[in-house]
Amino acid sequence: MSGPFLFIRKVRSMDGYYKEIVEEIEDAVVDRRYDEAYLLLQKELSMPYIPRDVEERLLALQKEVNANRSLYRVRGEKPLEELLQGLHGREKKQLESCSLLIDRNLRVCIDEIKDYLEKDPFPEAAALLVNAVAEQRIEEDFTWNKNGVEYCFDGDSVIPVLESKGFVVSYEMLEDLVSSYPSVLKVAKQLLFHDAMLYLPLSYEESEVEYLVTDVVSTACDMLQDDVTKEELLVIIAKHFRN
Repeated sequence: MSGPFLFIRKVRSMDGYYKEIVEEIEDAVVDRRYDEAYLLLQKELSMPYIPRDVEERLLALQKEVNANRSLYRVRGEKPLEELLQGLHGREKKQLESCSLLIDRNLRVCIDEIKDYLEKDPFPEAAALLVNAVAEQRIEEDFTWNKNGVEYCFDGDSVIPVLESKGFVVSYEMLEDLVSSYPSVLKVAKQLLFHDAMLYLPLSYEESEVEYLVTDVVSTACDMLQDDVTKEELLVIIAKHFRN
């Protein structure tokens, strides 16, 4: 009794799976998310067995998707698979690909992202993807090999940089304390964002604000070769935190 029952149950489960995947692809086509539909179709059509009626529907969708992707390519939009290939390029190519990928639905290329992060990628580029994974609340486990150190994290548990308490308070404090020095303020803000991105998948706490503000202001002044301003600002910052 248990054998046939389990078999029937499995078949029904597979039917439900194919119905769900076809609907997901159809929704992507309706929403003009052709790159996502393309990747889903590639994965499903590469399977060793597909029910005939499902295969016919997938092939029909593939024809429609390919036609629309060709149209979008003429308009200058890069295909998703091209951006994913760029992850295996040099640092500049990785950065270019990641800066475009962050605006896509990363749930359709989770395996590719996992593979990329595990291979000690260019940190500045990888940080963009990790931050996007956090912003999209992707509930998947990732391992980022960053300069030889492995960071294992759940995408949904990472705090995006712009939501990090330490970053937000530090940014506001820079605007408050350094506004009279526009050149220093501009560079310090850039340094703060860069540091917070590279600190991912960790995030700064509010207790670290004094260190962050002091560090980015000091570094900004050094980059601008302005020792006088540096001394003035460090005094201002120190007084603020003593009060």
